[in-house]
Amino acid sequence: MKNKFLRAVLCSLYPNICVFCFKRLPFDKLICFGCKKLLPETVINRRTAGGYPCVSPLPYMDRFSDSIKMFKFKNSPQLAETLAKIVANRIKFDGIDVITYVPMFIKRERKRGYNQAKLLALRLSELVHIPCEDLLVKFKDNKEQHTLNQKERKTNVRGVYRAINQERIKGKRILLIDDIITTGNTLGECCRILTRAKAGRITCATVCAKIK
Repeated sequence: MKNKFLRAVLCSLYPNICVFCFKRLPFDKLICFGCKKLLPETVINRRTAGGYPCVSPLPYMDRFSDSIKMFKFKNSPQLAETLAKIVANRIKFDGIDVITYVPMFIKRERKRGYNQAKLLALRLSELVHIPCEDLLVKFKDNKEQHTLNQKERKTNVRGVYRAINQERIKGKRILLIDDIITTGNTLGECCRILTRAKAGRITCATVCAKIK
């Protein structure tokens, strides 16, 4: 009920726009006709650092990457609604016990006003009827990954996450959500921590994947 109320508030505050080209749309439309024709027919399968599988419906390029940047950096939490529906419609959720997300350091989340990965995970939870749980916390404020090169990204995320609610992790088949996979180091480190907490199986899903 709380999440539905928040979505209603967001819809009242923000105009309905296409998440990819940002054109105004009728209230009942999610994506404009032109952008809908550009959606890939197949998903992108990647591996995180550590070898965990990750599936993404969109490539991180052109208007799709513009959408992610708008979502993350331009105070556009309302885009989570459509982006989560794209993920829900284009990947499979068979055999998943719980959904979780890549956490942000609390001060950074407060400054941004939201964690985009958490918004995606919460909406996905409602769409596919799988519970969303807080299973990880970020307790160190490291540098932002997008500001670093590939070698620096690997060491930058090491040891910055911690497992919580371990009774909800042990033996569970977990889907880990983020907005984008680039090098796969952030997702891989979160998966490593969940594995140490005795998760049963871990898979990842993001909206976009950077094509190597």
